[in-house]
Amino acid sequence: MAAREKFSSALHELIERWVRANNSTYEKLLRQAGVAVSVGTDIRRGSSPRAETLRKLAEVMGVSPKRLFEATGYMEKEDAGDKVDITDPELRLFFRGEWDELTETEREFIRGAIRTARELRRKRGRG
Repeated sequence: MAAREKFSSALHELIERWVRANNSTYEKLLRQAGVAVSVGTDIRRGSSPRAETLRKLAEVMGVSPKRLFEATGYMEKEDAGDKVDITDPELRLFFRGEWDELTETEREFIRGAIRTARELRRKRGRG
């Protein structure tokens, strides 16, 4: 029987499992994210990287930054259900920092996506 693996943190376990599932390595993940290799060592030791580093890792991993924020303890897990909450770090960072950089065409695209989501939610409510 194989010995049970020990992880220094929930983030360490999440990344380690992702690396294995994607037949990758820490080094490749960090390189693709544009993050220093020392960050991998820090994660393996139980340290939590900065929020921007987590966002870069999440993008390469194809997961929500919220998932990594929860794994580090920066944010508590919650069941939001259908509620859209601007406290979601990805949405908050987008609307706080990136909205002003968008063209009017890009803003209208996002508004259209929001209208579509509202319509889908309205139809779902009718059962």
